[in-house]
Amino acid sequence: MEEEQEFETNATEFDNLVEFIRKKTLDIPNQLGDERKLLVDSVRKMIQDSASLVQSMELCVRDMGSSASPHILSNLEERQKRQSKLNAELNSAIRRMPDIEKQRDQLFGDMGSGPGDVEMGHISAHEELRGHYTTMDKGSRIIEDSIATAQRTEDMAASTMAELERHEETLLRSRDRIDRTGENLTKARRILRGMMRRMRTNKCLIIFIIILLLAGVGVMIYFVIPKGEKKPTPTPSPRP
Repeated sequence: MEEEQEFETNATEFDNLVEFIRKKTLDIPNQLGDERKLLVDSVRKMIQDSASLVQSMELCVRDMGSSASPHILSNLEERQKRQSKLNAELNSAIRRMPDIEKQRDQLFGDMGSGPGDVEMGHISAHEELRGHYTTMDKGSRIIEDSIATAQRTEDMAASTMAELERHEETLLRSRDRIDRTGENLTKARRILRGMMRRMRTNKCLIIFIIILLLAGVGVMIYFVIPKGEKKPTPTPSPRP
């Protein structure tokens, strides 16, 4: 059955997408700055795609009508529940995110505190130079961490894009099916209106034929059935 096959295809796509969404959701608290924002936006977009897949499965079940098996109905109900949990899991992950501004202040506070803040008269030139090297080393590590973060962001964006492209065909197929269903409903309404018009026309024609038949029968009865014969009136006898 075409609807059942499409339901199973959408269900498989939904399961794979939900697994990918949960994996990315668990990674949100570990991200910082723009990388975190990009990941949250990507997860929200994928949740919308999973909702579209659930709607497509609901449409398939509606098309199957009473022929839908209990197994399919149970699978649909299970995936509806899983879909409703995705936003809650995303919000929970966002609440677990660390305080980025506080960490940034601590980081730059550590960079600002060094041997250079001590009075010049109480440290040697060697210690001051070592303090500058320490600060430069911290700056270098920050730059390396930023480059690594940018690389992870790029890899994550590429992975997300590949996943979205993989689901694009399914979503387009579901949209085409919805469009075809709308066109079929429009054609069905036109056919029903035409049938109603023909039924009314046939009804009027039948009534007219019945009236003609009744009129014909009445005419036949009038001319065919003989009327009662009149008795002859007696002629009076002549008087003598």
